Amino acid sequence: MISHNCHEIADMINLIRGLVDSAVKWTDANTPAEPRGSGRPSKQASDIAKVLLLQSYFGVPNRVAEGLIYLFSEKLGLNEEFSYKTIGAGIR
Repeated sequence: MISHNCHEIADMINLIRGLVDSAVKWTDANTPAEPRGSGRPSKQASDIAKVLLLQSYFGVPNRVAEGLIYLFSEKLGLNEEFSYKTIGAGIR
């Protein structure tokens, strides 16, 4: 059962988005770009990190996390959609 209040949830989502976006900005500025390989493009690492942190915060399984992502994707600043299978693959 989720026992977080609305203000705490909003604060945590803002914190996750801010920290991950700051880390991406720093990494992009300090790492040379790698050429993209063939095949289907993978999900952005920043989106995966945000999703996994949200899932960890709520302590929920992949299928429930998929629903939470549907609710909070705009607030998290996600660029792509996630299925519960993609969330499970992101953990590996």
